[in-house]
Amino acid sequence: NKFGTAEQKQRWLPRLAKGELVGAICMTEPGTGSDLKGIRTRAVKKGDHYIVDGGKTFITNGWLAGLLMLVVRTDPEDRSRGLSIIMVETKDLPGYRVGRVLDKMGLHGQDTAELFFEGVKVPVENLLGGGGDARFCGDLLAAEGDRGGPQRPQRLHDLVDRHSGAGLGLAGDGERGEDDGEVGLDAVA
Repeated sequence: NKFGTAEQKQRWLPRLAKGELVGAICMTEPGTGSDLKGIRTRAVKKGDHYIVDGGKTFITNGWLAGLLMLVVRTDPEDRSRGLSIIMVETKDLPGYRVGRVLDKMGLHGQDTAELFFEGVKVPVENLLGGGGDARFCGDLLAAEGDRGGPQRPQRLHDLVDRHSGAGLGLAGDGERGEDDGEVGLDAVA
């Protein structure tokens, strides 16, 4: 599938849906904001791993996250297209650290943090899509942010059933109401 292999979905989606993992999308960097062309966090392929160096800021769920959707530069020569998305599991990961939890004017129940990567080794199988394709990054991030029309996120228990092979018996049976809260997991579904 365009947004992840069957193995990637099986590895991460059920744990995200069960609440065993908290996810975070990591694009914003100090000095670049959300300008993807300005991203400086690098991932260099060495054998069967990427070595990641750089930093991110203003990352929602950064302090809690166990799984990062990390936008990185894999081709430093191509400023427009040399971007990739790598999934990073953070538990006990050498070279990864969470910096400050940032103060905000609102949404105090949701953390926003700085993240740092110093020689972090990430398996090459954690790369989403083919890598080095800014269009893929844009498509994936646009799909995550879509909240209406035919691309609307699927109900959580349907997503878990489809990717785990076993239902979780989650509550809710009817059409999704506006107050049900939406889960942006469709980005990798």
